[in-house]
Amino acid sequence: MEAIGTQLDRVLSEWCAEHSAIRAAPNMTTAPMLVDWLEFGIKDEEELARLLRDTAILGLKMPN
Repeated sequence: MEAIGTQLDRVLSEWCAEHSAIRAAPNMTTAPMLVDWLEFGIKDEEELARLLRDTAILGLKMPN
């Protein structure tokens, strides 16, 4: 089984490439969301990427 860190890095890198984002900038909100979804049990990379896209489209932010 692949390391979760590698999976997170790949999903985050692809999201940044799709949004022309600098990797350091979205990490403050995007990476914590990925971790939350993984802890919730979502492990599929395509599903994680879809959730990131949906979140970006809806303009949702992490609750404080």
